[in-house]
Amino acid sequence: MRPLTLATLVYLVTTPSAVAAQNFDFAAAIGLATADTGASICLTIHRADLAVGTPLLLLDVTGNDKPLNARSGVRRGAPCPRDMATGDEASYETTLAPGAQLQRGGVYFAVVTPPAGPVESGPVTRLDVDGDGAIEEFRTCASSEGLHLTVWPGAEMTGTRLWHRYFYLGYDVEPDCSDAEVAGR
Repeated sequence: MRPLTLATLVYLVTTPSAVAAQNFDFAAAIGLATADTGASICLTIHRADLAVGTPLLLLDVTGNDKPLNARSGVRRGAPCPRDMATGDEASYETTLAPGAQLQRGGVYFAVVTPPAGPVESGPVTRLDVDGDGAIEEFRTCASSEGLHLTVWPGAEMTGTRLWHRYFYLGYDVEPDCSDAEVAGR
């Protein structure tokens, strides 16, 4: 067996890994955050072991506000007040970075330990969540009584949906979801 050269080792360490991205757990890396009573924020995510102080990036589902930095707090004994939890999700207190302000009643994608890369925000937000060198696209659309929050590989909903959450609003809204956003294809 031939020894690896320094150039080969540098390439292997610095090149995004398709294998690592395939094993990436989007459900444990992305959650949903909402403004709770007063100034607190509640995070719901498929992750029972989120350490206090874990960095979070909150992405406004409307794309109108710039991303906000936050940190996870203690795990709650009860679900978030707006009861967003589905199945085995856990709820956590969350704290915004000093000076940051959440929209009252806002709903946010919450990215756990966000990568240092750039975030493209606007009507659609893009970020390389899994660290594979390719961006993921964060999208929101409305169904008749709620929002579908989705994450896709690349842009323009290419490939198979990577993450999905439905957020019940409790009132009627004008539906604008495509079949792909709801079905995941």
